[in-house]
Amino acid sequence: MNRKTIFLILGLLVVAIIALAATSIMVADTEEESFDSSNEVTDRGQVGPPRIVEEPKIEKGKEAPDFVLKDLDGNDISLSDFRGKVVLLNFWASWCVYCDQEMPDLERLYTTFDDIVVIGVNVGEDLDLVREYVEENNLTFPVALDSEADIASEYLVSGLPTTYFIDEDGIIYGRYPGMMTYNMMLEFSNETRKY
Repeated sequence: MNRKTIFLILGLLVVAIIALAATSIMVADTEEESFDSSNEVTDRGQVGPPRIVEEPKIEKGKEAPDFVLKDLDGNDISLSDFRGKVVLLNFWASWCVYCDQEMPDLERLYTTFDDIVVIGVNVGEDLDLVREYVEENNLTFPVALDSEADIASEYLVSGLPTTYFIDEDGIIYGRYPGMMTYNMMLEFSNETRKY
């Protein structure tokens, strides 16, 4: 065998070893995500098998998880307070350009229809900053403070804005990640009413 062939074979072996190592790391990571890392201790002092962690159930046709958050005046807001109306649950932040652009349309929808409620859930910002933003933009829909992003996490929000459409019975009709126009909000709201 000449040198070129030997180097080619060695190179292929190195690539194969790296690919095998990467695959086993990915499999180990996947297995860790599927199980709770806190093992149970049995009454004999032995560590029991890992428990499977259930994924949150946020999907169309399921009841939207209720929550209680504070509004800008320190009062409690809960999703269940708005049963009987279509709810647009909008997760936003003042630094988010697309959130800022859709705020006038959310306000317009809220003030136009009696059977549609917009709840703006501010994610991770300070009360004074949120209050200033709401006043500057003349927003009248309810704003709730999710300062620790617990509710955003429960609702699997990975980007802002994200809006959930919830029907009169508290059932999730759908979710829209990203900025919406007024016509989109109105169309989704009408579909949610019929749902």
